[in-house]
Amino acid sequence: MKLSRAPAGPPCMNGGMVAVLAALSTQAQAVRIRSAAPSRSSSPGPCRNRDCFVAKPVVRSAGVRVIGHLAGNACMQAVGEATLRWADLELPDWPFSVCATFGGDEVIVAAAGRRYAEFVRAVAHLRDLLAESTPRTCSFATASTGVSTRLGEPRAAYRRLVSQVDHALFARKNEVRSRGKEPAGELIDTGVAQMRRQFERPTTETGCEMTKDLFTGTADYYARYRPRYPERLLQDIRELVEGVQAEHLVDWGCGTGEVALPLSPSFERITAIDIDPEMVAVARRRAAETGVTNVDWKVGRAEELPIEPESCDVITAGSSCHWMDRELLSERAHTGLRRGAPLVLVGGGSSVWDVNAEWHSVAVRCLRKHLGEPRRAGSATYTVTKRHGDYLVPAGFRLENRDYPTEHEWTADEIVGYLYSTSFAGPSVLGDRQEAFERDLRRELAETSPDGTFREQLDFYLMIAPKD
Repeated sequence: MKLSRAPAGPPCMNGGMVAVLAALSTQAQAVRIRSAAPSRSSSPGPCRNRDCFVAKPVVRSAGVRVIGHLAGNACMQAVGEATLRWADLELPDWPFSVCATFGGDEVIVAAAGRRYAEFVRAVAHLRDLLAESTPRTCSFATASTGVSTRLGEPRAAYRRLVSQVDHALFARKNEVRSRGKEPAGELIDTGVAQMRRQFERPTTETGCEMTKDLFTGTADYYARYRPRYPERLLQDIRELVEGVQAEHLVDWGCGTGEVALPLSPSFERITAIDIDPEMVAVARRRAAETGVTNVDWKVGRAEELPIEPESCDVITAGSSCHWMDRELLSERAHTGLRRGAPLVLVGGGSSVWDVNAEWHSVAVRCLRKHLGEPRRAGSATYTVTKRHGDYLVPAGFRLENRDYPTEHEWTADEIVGYLYSTSFAGPSVLGDRQEAFERDLRRELAETSPDGTFREQLDFYLMIAPKD
């Protein structure tokens, strides 16, 4: 397992987190332990470097080696040292590595290769050890999963495990605090984490037209607050037509130009269509501001756009194909593309409903409070059924999947704006509940990150489907 070192900077910490990672193999478990936040009076000052790491391999035949800085106030230093002592005692026979970062008030542990019951017993021992070694009590949540090679990187399995236990602890903390108390010494078993298989993207089976109110009122937020697709992702699309005369790109569900505008220099002409007139108006404005003149912007359904046979060098759909009639469009794409030319589905970003970041828990909790349990999609609700490949392969396409993990840092303003850009939390969806929703969201975000920044790994992807 690759171990991370801290970038240069002072090892000052305001609180801390110890993350114990595993080289995940066939079975994996994870636990998150949350302690009460350290008092500000005990902190040496605001942290300028929130990425300070400690890494420690624990291998059967090797001794202990510590890399990096063991920093933090007295409480969190005690938590870190106690956790390392526990790892030496409990986990010498596990395929196991430790990566510790100080910047919160948590401990995360993941391990692999043994039975889940043994892991829970070891966690109970850690709970008792921390109760004796630290001035604050700690609560625990655990999860497990079977990890197969079809799941892709072990890193994704680790993130999914941590998000599940994180969500459980936040829910429990709020439940206990609503009664005027604090959680202390609890152990919550959240069960088996559900993992997605490769190519299993969150998609909806609509079978009918994309509703026109899906993104009503979101266009300006969409253009301003949606994280941009990584440049290396866009460059990979450009390279698909490198060395050929790239004449025509068709962009279905073009939004405010997230795909069409950066790719415009690579094609003689682009046809970009979206059902939402507000989105297209913003895209036209952005094109005028940047001097892009080779895009023909259209308002309408992608399913109704005429395409001449074998007239397209590339067809793209950026975070939009799942709203469309994918069976019909798969057939249209196969007819409209030149032989060997690809249909490229672009997607990913911040998966709020998968709860892969701490602020996701806050957002989902506030959305459910103000809009109810089902995830909204404009005036309807969101359902998950078939995958893109279920339509593309029968239509005569081969599939290649590429992932582009990208580190991103949000502010509270950007999180609010991003949520207002979505189909599930746009202004028209929230209606007269928007003000109360934003007030609750900002309050909980401030409690989650006092310095107002929120880090997340955004998982973008390309699904490249060349025409056979």
